[in-house]
Amino acid sequence: MPWTRGGSSRGARSAGPWPVVGCGGPVQALAPLPLFPRGEVTYRGAKAFLVEMRPASALLRLLVDPIELIYSPQGRLLEFRGLANVLDEEGDRYEARIVFDYPSSGPSAAQVGAAE
Repeated sequence: MPWTRGGSSRGARSAGPWPVVGCGGPVQALAPLPLFPRGEVTYRGAKAFLVEMRPASALLRLLVDPIELIYSPQGRLLEFRGLANVLDEEGDRYEARIVFDYPSSGPSAAQVGAAE
């Protein structure tokens, strides 16, 4: 597992834009499920924040597993874990782990050297 839990945070839940714990910026919920901040985690050796998307209803939570989202302190989505809307050959949904990599803000030293 590439991340470990830090402190725990059981803040208020809401759907729609809300500040991710420690990120300092809004995150827009694109699904009709509330987001539950779960606290700071270490992800690939760096500070990140775990957010869980799950139904607010206790009855529905028995039927639907949560989706875990990991955000950077800048508010970028780093990882998605949960049921995907992609079906296998039998018509079942895949349990997905999607890792998002973002390019650095500028070219690397190797790219600069190759361009010269």
